[in-house]
Amino acid sequence: MKKTLALILCVAMLATLFVMPAAAESAKPFDGVKLTYWVKMDEKAVGSINNLAESEWYKRINEATGIELEFIHPALGSESSEFTLLLAGGDYPDIIENNWTAYPGGASAAIEDGVIITLDDYIHTDATPNLSAILDAEPTLDKSIKTAEGHYYVFPFLRGTSMTNNPSLFSSGFFLRGDILAELNLEVPETIDEWDTVMRAVKAAHPDMIPVVTRTEWMNQIFCSGFDSYWDYYVEDGVVKNGLVEDAHYDYLKQMATWYADGLIDPDYLTHSKAGDLRTIFATGGAFAMHDASSGGTSNSIPNLLESGAIADESEIVTTVPVTSKKGVPAKFAKMNAPYDASASSVAITTQCSNVDAAVYLLDWMYSEQGRTITNWGTEGVSYTVVDGEYTYTDEIMNNPNGLSIAQAQAIYVRPSNGAAVSDGMVTKVLATYTAQKDGATKWTVTTFGDHMYPAGAAVAADVSEDFATITNNVKTYKEECEAKWITGQEELTPEVWEAYKAQMEAYGLSRAIEYKQAAYDAFMAN
Repeated sequence: MKKTLALILCVAMLATLFVMPAAAESAKPFDGVKLTYWVKMDEKAVGSINNLAESEWYKRINEATGIELEFIHPALGSESSEFTLLLAGGDYPDIIENNWTAYPGGASAAIEDGVIITLDDYIHTDATPNLSAILDAEPTLDKSIKTAEGHYYVFPFLRGTSMTNNPSLFSSGFFLRGDILAELNLEVPETIDEWDTVMRAVKAAHPDMIPVVTRTEWMNQIFCSGFDSYWDYYVEDGVVKNGLVEDAHYDYLKQMATWYADGLIDPDYLTHSKAGDLRTIFATGGAFAMHDASSGGTSNSIPNLLESGAIADESEIVTTVPVTSKKGVPAKFAKMNAPYDASASSVAITTQCSNVDAAVYLLDWMYSEQGRTITNWGTEGVSYTVVDGEYTYTDEIMNNPNGLSIAQAQAIYVRPSNGAAVSDGMVTKVLATYTAQKDGATKWTVTTFGDHMYPAGAAVAADVSEDFATITNNVKTYKEECEAKWITGQEELTPEVWEAYKAQMEAYGLSRAIEYKQAAYDAFMAN
């Protein structure tokens, strides 16, 4: 009996040994599978590589998964027309990376047209453990990647996964002359009243300096929050509203008109539609503060200010939190992106995919810890290192020996801003060259707007979309005309004028548009 038991145990042990190689192989269950992948080529990589297959990013993915990708790139500048031709031809690659929310008729139409498949049989199953875990933790994201009919359709690009304390959602903020604040013995402003005090003090001490400059379309987005006002649709306790006709917006406009009349905001703000306009003013010492993109705002200004002697050290350029109505209370609204929206390309699987299971495996793997590391950081020891748990780029990225810019080097090693990916907010901090950038990665997140943001995926119903588009166009045009007149003093904004404005908005159908958005929001939340 003992001999028989020993023999059984021996056979069992041998069987385990024979199984182990198969288990090891399962780490690459689709090793050798070939898939075609249609995707826009990053223009920053052009000149260094001709195809994403040459990138270090893809090489690491191929090593980890064993899946081979043949990348098909439309010609730079012709992406839209070539995508249209691709659809018209009816011969699709296995995978397409595209802005699917911009597809004519939306993602639902892409499914109905037979271009892409639904992912209902894969999401929240064992086939997608990594993406499903993210969606389980963030229900709004889960709803965002569904069609109005409730079908999953995309492996999304995500700017992080949280609506709070997420640097990936903020790409711009205020840059202020800290040296002038010190000169005037003033603190960095946070509330609308503090901004008023600081700007008046700056104007009095430096009459030729414009206290604040920014781009035309950003004016509302940076100062409305100081009045708890918003410039578009938002959500309050499940109710959809539009801030353009609320009395808080009247207060905002009255303040802007006063500031404009007193020379506290850029007199030419209506013509400054390009970032270069305000950067030139700020970089030459013509402005105390500007609101601009993090990287472009600093790199195009601080070196010039240092060279001219306007500032003695880069740390004299400082930043601040989004303008708030009450000291110490996070701004209710802010200039902020959503983790998933229409401004980036995500990945769908086509109806002609040669191996859907392999495509699903690959795209879900991109959300794994290893996939996210490769996407955001690249190759350990080459493009990044880890010290005491902190990731940082090496000189291969930050000071490339071949003379590539940071963006050009990133385009070879990483791909954190498109595709099936989750961007790491730490990258923003690591790339920060100047103190204001580093501080901005934290300060710009001080807002509760995530609680009020209208979901990007909550699209109005198809049967009212034409009426909604007409209302939107009329409202936008009228709003821009009125605000320009009121702020610049061409017409005085009185209570009577404000009431007439609201009546005209009603005549254009704004209340009806809000109803459409409410219905879309309710359907989104129930999806």
